[in-house]
Amino acid sequence: MNGRIVKSFEHLGSSGFDVSDLTNGLYIVSIWEDGKRLLTTKLSVVK
Repeated sequence: MNGRIVKSFEHLGSSGFDVSDLTNGLYIVSIWEDGKRLLTTKLSVVK
C-alpha cells in the first residue's frame, strides 16, 4: 500500500474494466461521480 494511483478509468457505459496489466496484490478501488466518492472497496488481483 503505497498510497498512489496506479490506474484510472472513465466509465463510458462498458460492463467492466481491464485490470490484466496490474500485478498480483491488494488494491483499494474508489468509485467517484461528479466529484463525490460513491464507493471504496478492496480488489485482490491473483493471476
